[in-house]
Amino acid sequence: MNFFSGSTAPENTVDAVLDIRSGSVGAALLDYDEDGRPEIYWSHRQPVDFLTEHDTDRLIHMTQRALDKTTEKIRKQGLKKAESKRKKETVLGDVRCFFAAPWQVGSPQEITITNEDPFTVDKKQLQLAKDKAESLFSEDAVSRFGTESENLKQLTTAVFSVWCNGYKLDDPIGVRTDNMRLATYVSMLPDRVRKLTENSISNHLHPDKLSLHSFTAAVHKTFTQAFNHPKTFLVINVDEEMTQLLVVNSGVLMGAVSYPLGSHFLIRTLAKALDAPAADARSRLKQFQDGEAQAQTQSTVNDVIAKARNRWQELLVSSLEQFSENVSIPAYAF
Repeated sequence: MNFFSGSTAPENTVDAVLDIRSGSVGAALLDYDEDGRPEIYWSHRQPVDFLTEHDTDRLIHMTQRALDKTTEKIRKQGLKKAESKRKKETVLGDVRCFFAAPWQVGSPQEITITNEDPFTVDKKQLQLAKDKAESLFSEDAVSRFGTESENLKQLTTAVFSVWCNGYKLDDPIGVRTDNMRLATYVSMLPDRVRKLTENSISNHLHPDKLSLHSFTAAVHKTFTQAFNHPKTFLVINVDEEMTQLLVVNSGVLMGAVSYPLGSHFLIRTLAKALDAPAADARSRLKQFQDGEAQAQTQSTVNDVIAKARNRWQELLVSSLEQFSENVSIPAYAF
């Protein structure tokens, strides 16, 4: 799976990449050089309106508003900026949209296919393995989410590695084997979120093609392609509402977990401690960071930061413990 490969679209087009996180929507317009490397002409990040209390329905609504604003800016500002930089008429081609936690849920699935008689690996065999991974994750989703799992729709099934006869292969097609093992990552998306996203993008941008992807799978692919070493590492992504961890061992995604503590948690906690609106809490935190806060405010902010840090670290440690039996300590963290 290659999320950012060279485009075969006409020269007058640029592609759009959107990433939807827990508290913001990002966008970029790009095309590709002769080697298939992306060149970015315009980018933007639209914050989601701050919520004083976490509320999933309101967060979905606010995220949709941020997405609408973002797609409108692509149409009114981004394409003009790209056209100016490229010095030629520019229109929109394909749109790729990536979902981070909490919107996408996913899990690594290791699939093994064995046969007494050797078989030749082909696209049909690989598809059967992917179907098996999706089926296993669907069963897991039922146990994790109950009836809510009925509202989850397939997002991404990424195949990261394939082994035949115990050997890892970049391209297994045509190989004879009696044992094939795949490392995959299967993710799903709430159908409501999918429909809102597709409607917003289609109504504002009318792309040639719209595809939806997992942020987790994209991060894994990007990091393993960008760095020959290390192959074992930890990625920590902290945004407004969530912290997400990705653990990669020997190039294989071992797991991805998230917990609902991000930068907004600190703002909410500080607002309660100060008995002040969130905007005031932001302002006083900025004063604290700039060394301009009064002594009483400094003391309050220090206490809040210490408690928030301890809580965040507790959840980080408990999340990492889920992988400790199967994964060596990562040499690198990003």
